[in-house]
Amino acid sequence: MTLHQTSASGAPQESSPSISLQSLIRSSPLALYVQGSDGRIRLWSPAAERLFGWTEAEVLGRLDPTLPGSDRGETFEEALIGARLVDLPDRRIHRDGRTLDVLVSVAPLDGDGGAPQGVITLAMDGVDRLDAERAQAHVLAGERGAREAAEGAARRSQVLAEASALLDGNLDYASALRILARLCVPTLADFCVIDELEDDHISRRAFAHLDKVQEILLRRDPRQPLGHFKERHPAARVMLRGESICIEVVDDEALATMASSDAHLERLRCLQLHSLLVVPLATGGTVLGAVTLAFGPSRRRYTEADRAVAEELGRRAGIAVHTARLYRESRRAVRARERLLAVVSHDLRNSLATVLLNSSAVVESPSASDIDPAIRDQLDWIARSAEQMNRLISDLLDASAIELDRLSLASSSNAVGALLSEAARTYAPLAGERRIEFDHDCPDSLPDVCVDAGRIHQVLGNLLGNAIKFTPPGGAIRLQAAVDSPGEVRFSVIDTGFGIEPDHLPEIFELYWQAEHDRAPRVGAGLGLGIAKAIVERHGGRIWAESQLGSGSRFHFTVPTVEARA
Repeated sequence: MTLHQTSASGAPQESSPSISLQSLIRSSPLALYVQGSDGRIRLWSPAAERLFGWTEAEVLGRLDPTLPGSDRGETFEEALIGARLVDLPDRRIHRDGRTLDVLVSVAPLDGDGGAPQGVITLAMDGVDRLDAERAQAHVLAGERGAREAAEGAARRSQVLAEASALLDGNLDYASALRILARLCVPTLADFCVIDELEDDHISRRAFAHLDKVQEILLRRDPRQPLGHFKERHPAARVMLRGESICIEVVDDEALATMASSDAHLERLRCLQLHSLLVVPLATGGTVLGAVTLAFGPSRRRYTEADRAVAEELGRRAGIAVHTARLYRESRRAVRARERLLAVVSHDLRNSLATVLLNSSAVVESPSASDIDPAIRDQLDWIARSAEQMNRLISDLLDASAIELDRLSLASSSNAVGALLSEAARTYAPLAGERRIEFDHDCPDSLPDVCVDAGRIHQVLGNLLGNAIKFTPPGGAIRLQAAVDSPGEVRFSVIDTGFGIEPDHLPEIFELYWQAEHDRAPRVGAGLGLGIAKAIVERHGGRIWAESQLGSGSRFHFTVPTVEARA
């Protein structure tokens, strides 16, 4: 490049820049000046004037005024022999005598023959540069922090999602809690401990640590009384108060507070606790335990965002533990009831068999004709009561089998007429005793059905027994069967009794439900219709009721034909 510039005295100089270069130099935000091989200033930009204070007229043709004395500067000398230096810290002099900390970059200006004929220098205020770098570093740190926060939030959300999938519907909560503790490490903690509170005793259900060797330190006796722990111990305090605790930085004083003994303190120190977060394992205001999360070797610290995630984790785990406890208690209750029913039914049936056998023996003895009629009535009453109690025991056993889905069937081909006739023979006399008209109807063309005859007789008995119970003297009961759709036969029991409240119709087939009516006594255990529904549905049929209060009821159920089962 050839430079040409006029000196302050008007004498021509070595070279002169083009107009475009002049424009570029004058618009540059960096201080820029050019020196000839003799060290004298050939070009001085406006930015150089702003930085150093000297005007262009004051410096052209002179040695670099920013350097002390006659020193041309080491950077100038190095550049003159071909060196290129970038962003070197240097100290220069301002026109007012101040010392400036600057960053300079220098490069040689080659002449036509290729040998350096001068040096170009760019300078920048070091303070401004430092401020700019700090600002840039601050921006980068902010971006990095935002990115890390977003990534952390995503990881925490992922832990919650995986925890929900793990805990949802899992009734083996002990196993689920062990997996949950592993899930928290390392995203939410370097190690995690889950303790359960039950009957004022603490049981360690799960623990996990990044270091399998240190994981041994998290073990504890499986069950200890809550009073064994100091109230100041974070986990104990969380269980007692139901509020989470966050210790951002754990020091030795905090460790001493947590420790229950000197040996315990040493174990805590070995864990290298740095930051601690303890949240309640709770649901519905009931504290079921505590989840302890801790950072150790990673030296991370817990934040409010971590606390919120941990509390939600504790809530979800609490729901799972509560649900599993309810299930466990219900299973215990069912087993206890089964044992009770088995014992009671066995002993009661033996006693009832004795009562029935002896009462029948007396009535059927050769001397029965000599028995006083009043005593015979008492014997008949004893027999009926024993039969009723025997039916109640059977119903209780059936109800238990239904709840456990163990109701058994022995299906075979049966004529519909035979089923209706057998029911009529049993219940028509009972209706007659109450002065209730009883009628049954069965077309000869009905197809045979595939059913357990004993169970269908039980269904018809429950429906007819209710009809007799809730129909006043002078009323009527009709038992009939028909085909409404291919593959099934509909049985119906129709009465002119009191009817059923419309609000009660949806629940009458539930076990232990009983109708309440001023004109009918409340007897039985409310099992009949529930058992009838279970038997019909086990056959693959349907059962339903239609009723209008004061106008009687119509109960219907369907069962499959033999052809449909083939």
